[in-house]
Amino acid sequence: HQYADRAEFVSATDKEKILSLAQDENIDAIFTMASDIALETVSFVTGALGLNKVMKSEHLETIYTKHKFRQFMQDNCFNYPAYSFASSFKEFKLALSVVGFPALLKPSAASGSKGLYYLDDLKYYPHHELEKLFSTAQSYSRNGIVCLEQFIEGRDISGDALIIDGLVVFCEITNKYLTPQPEFVPIGHSVPSTLRDSKKNEIISLLQKAVRALGIKNCGLNFDIILAGDLLYIIEMSPRLGGNCIQNVIKHGTGLDLVEAALLVAMGEKPGLKEYVTSPTGVRILGGGHDGVLISHASLSELKRKYPGIMELQFDIMPGAAVKRFTQGAYRIGHVVCKADSVSALENELNTIEEELEITIEGV
Repeated sequence: HQYADRAEFVSATDKEKILSLAQDENIDAIFTMASDIALETVSFVTGALGLNKVMKSEHLETIYTKHKFRQFMQDNCFNYPAYSFASSFKEFKLALSVVGFPALLKPSAASGSKGLYYLDDLKYYPHHELEKLFSTAQSYSRNGIVCLEQFIEGRDISGDALIIDGLVVFCEITNKYLTPQPEFVPIGHSVPSTLRDSKKNEIISLLQKAVRALGIKNCGLNFDIILAGDLLYIIEMSPRLGGNCIQNVIKHGTGLDLVEAALLVAMGEKPGLKEYVTSPTGVRILGGGHDGVLISHASLSELKRKYPGIMELQFDIMPGAAVKRFTQGAYRIGHVVCKADSVSALENELNTIEEELEITIEGV
């Protein structure tokens, strides 16, 4: 809104209004990233105006609806966790008996870790607590359905790719970092991936198989994968670039502006790609440990001078603003992107910088 030639305050789900704006501006492309909420709108406008098609529209709901994506995994012989879904508490209790514990309860149509709960196999859940968890998760789901799935213990992997004419032409796999259970909120990514090359190639082949099966044609692609033992599970994938500053990390780590590249693809153009050498780069998403008000933090300019590896350091809010405990992506308060000599040194430096930020949040 700050930099655009024209800004409009319109819901990303208001397809007709956005189509009207697109026609008014005679647009060359429509583009979204970081959230699935506008995927239907993008598909609707590209179809109406004959723009560069992202994917087969009949598979779009499969992408952003968790229980349908699990069904797709099952039908197409991918690895998948045991799962069930429910639109009522009665169905949810039945789903629990099918999936068992430990499990993850998720809104079927939501993003940003909203309404996600870990159900521990070592904990007793009384009826009223289960009912509350179900109701909260359902409240975040745009379709009123929750998905219950087996919790898979393993290594979290994420990344962004670029798809042109149905082929994976670029893929950067990241090391993904999450808050501990029960929230599992992403707090960072780093590159290069510390996986062995053979496993990276296996991931790219797995993504290519899914891209082909879903009819994904021309777009950025965000993915989340779990490596359990030697098995790979695609947890989510979406025909858009990811959030949590993945593109910032890729740009500083490889030199490729993936946002620009995905925009060119959306306009029907082919970005100039080459072989990229990835230098150790990572992001730490900043959040509060409790509800309250941001009182203060250390001088950002002084920290940048002290740590020359800092590429970006910013707060989304000013002191005096309200802060929610960091239980979902929308509650972030800032981020830091840093470079180092190695991935392990990078993690140490990000930890040190976050500590030296001296973020003070007072409860209300």
